[in-house]
Amino acid sequence: MSNAIEKEMIHGAIGEAATIEFDAYLRTARDLPNIEAILEQPTKAPVPKSPAQLYALATSLAQYTREHGKSAMKYVARARRVRTSLRDGRAAWRQRHSRRQGDWQVD
Repeated sequence: MSNAIEKEMIHGAIGEAATIEFDAYLRTARDLPNIEAILEQPTKAPVPKSPAQLYALATSLAQYTREHGKSAMKYVARARRVRTSLRDGRAAWRQRHSRRQGDWQVD
């Protein structure tokens, strides 16, 4: 089924505003790494870079591991290190490229 048809069907069932939110969720969820692949190779599975994907993956991992009695802690620890590294890198970039207060202040 095409995305347009899927969106129209959802719109007919839940309305426009909810469809917009649900469509955003579906786009995020469809781009997540496979949970079984993560659990099989926690040191090699990709770690999403976007906060939305990380949040969606965390909730999916929590549900899956609870239902199947498995642990994802190796991956979670690695994802946290990757995420911290990305956050620190962005903060350093912003700091290097932001203007000092005196550069933009108008007297």
